[in-house]
Amino acid sequence: MTYYCCRANGKTDIMKGKPIPIWQNFPGVFRYGFRPQPLLLIAGMSVLLYLSSGGILSWATSVILDAMLFKYAFVVLQQTARGNMDPPPLNLEVLAGDYDLPLKFYALILAFNILVGSDMPLAALVAFVALAAFPASIMVLALNESIVDAFNPVLLWRLIIRVGWSYLALIGLLFILQIAESNAVGLLAGGVHWIFYHLVTGYFAILTFHVMGYILYQNYAHVGQPVDEEEDAADARLAHFESMMALGNKEAAIAELQQLIVEYPDDLGIHRRLHQLCLLERKGKDLFRHARSYMPLLLREGRDAQAAELYQDCRALGENCAPDDAEGCYRLGRALRGAGKYREVIDLLNGLHKRFPRSDFVPHAYFLMARTLSESLNKDDLAVKALRFIVDNYAGHPVLPDVKAYLAVLQTDAP
Repeated sequence: MTYYCCRANGKTDIMKGKPIPIWQNFPGVFRYGFRPQPLLLIAGMSVLLYLSSGGILSWATSVILDAMLFKYAFVVLQQTARGNMDPPPLNLEVLAGDYDLPLKFYALILAFNILVGSDMPLAALVAFVALAAFPASIMVLALNESIVDAFNPVLLWRLIIRVGWSYLALIGLLFILQIAESNAVGLLAGGVHWIFYHLVTGYFAILTFHVMGYILYQNYAHVGQPVDEEEDAADARLAHFESMMALGNKEAAIAELQQLIVEYPDDLGIHRRLHQLCLLERKGKDLFRHARSYMPLLLREGRDAQAAELYQDCRALGENCAPDDAEGCYRLGRALRGAGKYREVIDLLNGLHKRFPRSDFVPHAYFLMARTLSESLNKDDLAVKALRFIVDNYAGHPVLPDVKAYLAVLQTDAP
């Protein structure tokens, strides 16, 4: 995912490319958890835990809902880190599917608890270092999605150095959130009703991940993605680019990156830097020209969500960088739907059969469009038209049974 572009829905100086420091907008952090999506999630979890209290059912429900909460929290961190200050939607793409990150997060918590509670020599120092590095481990886990990287002291130190003094601010902000959570639990769960315990802890869990994401976003110019141990070699190639940036010569810096991409066409790090710089400088034409090579590379590497961010960035500057094949459009549409960009899905996929009349991916794309129209935009009439188009024009296609079943449901529900 391209997290560190400066296209936020929150308080951001887009022209200068400098997010407002989080300590100047801390009240907005607390308001984030009261937005409809996170509030609905934690309220629903609290009610379900209350109704299932007692016995093995309560334990199983708690495990499942906690995993769902942290699945959502990691998406919050990742989206906030790229400047998206709107909470993720509560849909199947966000809440269901891959629970790899929450499981790795639990392993991370277990390991740090062991370190903090150990009786090894210099135990106090080890515990202090472990606690101080824990936020960095979570951020590396969110960026690299690797539990090994989350324990790698070189990567943790590299991230902390990149973030700089803001990391100390992050520690302070997380400490404030812990105090606020403790007070809220004592007031509500202790003084009013214990059902508020899960509401309060879920609320502050989401705020914690939002704060970590914002710190990454605030330092987008210094934090690359993913955190990579092989950056020293890349730095040598980027020496002239860095010198041009230091002099404030953005035009020369863009030209240098464009030349580097000619020499290293598969280097995602160089592509990412050029994309971010063009975006920050509002260089729409350069951004679009670069997207012609960047978009296929992202899709070839399986980075569909990152490709969706690139597509949105191009649209924000009035450019269209849709893929040149139906499969790419279909995959991009799935990633956009997962990010809650439903109207963008329709704009991308509508009329796809005219562009790619012979592609077997068009029925898949139109089925995705129909589900988006019905489930996310409440336009069942248009969804039915898309489904009937598939039935009438793609007889024998493997997706046809699912299409007919979905069409039958919509027609049954129709007034």
